[in-house]
Amino acid sequence: MFARSRWERLVAQIVPLLTGWTASAAESAESTVVDRLTLWERFLVHRPREQRQMTFSVALRNRSVIPRTYAPLALSTILTQIVACRGQWENQPLDVEVGCCRRPVLLDPRDQVRTQIGVAVIDDQGCTRYCKIDPAALTRLSDSDQILSLQARLARATQEPHRVSIVVDERPQLAECFNGTYAEFPGAWLRVAPDAVTGGLLMTADHLVLDGALFQDLLLRTAVHCCTTGAAAPFTVPHSPGVPVRHSRHISFPRTQTLCATLRQVISSLELQGMRLSQGHENILLATIPTQSGNEPSLYAHHRRRILPLLLNLQNLDCCDDMRQRIAQLNERGTHSLSAVLWERLYSGQLPDWVIHYFEKLALRIPLQRTARYLSGSALLSCLPPASVPGLCASEISHLAAHTMTPPAGGPTITMMQVPDRQSAQPHVYLTVTGSGRWNHPGRLERLQQSIAEQLSLEPTGHILPPPVQSPTRIKQPA
Repeated sequence: MFARSRWERLVAQIVPLLTGWTASAAESAESTVVDRLTLWERFLVHRPREQRQMTFSVALRNRSVIPRTYAPLALSTILTQIVACRGQWENQPLDVEVGCCRRPVLLDPRDQVRTQIGVAVIDDQGCTRYCKIDPAALTRLSDSDQILSLQARLARATQEPHRVSIVVDERPQLAECFNGTYAEFPGAWLRVAPDAVTGGLLMTADHLVLDGALFQDLLLRTAVHCCTTGAAAPFTVPHSPGVPVRHSRHISFPRTQTLCATLRQVISSLELQGMRLSQGHENILLATIPTQSGNEPSLYAHHRRRILPLLLNLQNLDCCDDMRQRIAQLNERGTHSLSAVLWERLYSGQLPDWVIHYFEKLALRIPLQRTARYLSGSALLSCLPPASVPGLCASEISHLAAHTMTPPAGGPTITMMQVPDRQSAQPHVYLTVTGSGRWNHPGRLERLQQSIAEQLSLEPTGHILPPPVQSPTRIKQPA
């Protein structure tokens, strides 16, 4: 489908010779929860849990989370959505626990939860209680009965630890210290807590279980149900000096042009700030592709599948229709190039980790710019579809941000979240620019933020949000 460079042909010939690995080799078992792993899932399986994390945060105007009362509300929303999404999102089973890869027996660390999902609740004093809840039985109850049932179940929870899928923290947390904290509990893939700075909600999840589109929907639905009218109260926030801080900047603007045009302006800003995209030396990994919005054609038809990665550079964005057609062709089937076959075999689970690590490093030095599955992007661009939460309007949101996984090569991460606005036909856009590696510098992110704002200057009402105010490590506890 694409022109194959001599580098691609050379690498494809060298890999089997170095590893003794042939096409006739017996394939290892892949998964017990899905029929077949996508290449994106194979890539995620070979990442440590701390590298697969996503952290989203939201705050609603004049509303805040009440820590002592929000746990049953949050659990009710999350468990209801797990049942609602069951069977609707291919390759995204939410009723799972996340363990360790058992290569070569199994490649997928996700284990199916039969009936009851394990839940851990951390109270204000830091005490953890464990219980199991049957989501199917819960959804047969009315909303009020759900809350009463969960309150009774949490009251009978014990301190005997066991594997859990969901962690609910009643203690307010700082966003920069909350990344990947679900991994502290065996099997867990989701953790939720109040935001100590904004009074809203924080969620961190494993990218192997959730993609950004489904995570955004789950976050906003939970926030709408949990946030009540009233100002946020001051809290005591634990300080974690050993946690590395990923600097970020935020931009908010009403979208008045096509999505492809907006993406092109954002990508152009990256090249203006030093990324060598047009020369083919660096690339962008588009990890989440938006679905149809209003009268705008869908960029990706199979929106229920786990989204596959796509390599983009400026040469691919000459025409929005060409970009849309390219995305559809690249993602409707599993392999479309010689390099796709190479990476598919590389992540088959038959090779030791050191071999995979070697070829991932080698790939950064080989110009495989014509392949669709080149996973070691220098920047990660996640464009999430407009939120589909009933009754939610952009005017009600005072803060919305998303920190997705770090690019393997180290670079900027740009996440675009969209919320419908009742007063306009187009959604409101919330951009989060996060740094990693040499891009994790406040000054460099500030210049990238300004460049994106200038590229979006056709939006007369667009504005730049100031960086979030860092919360002090100790805040007086209310009487």
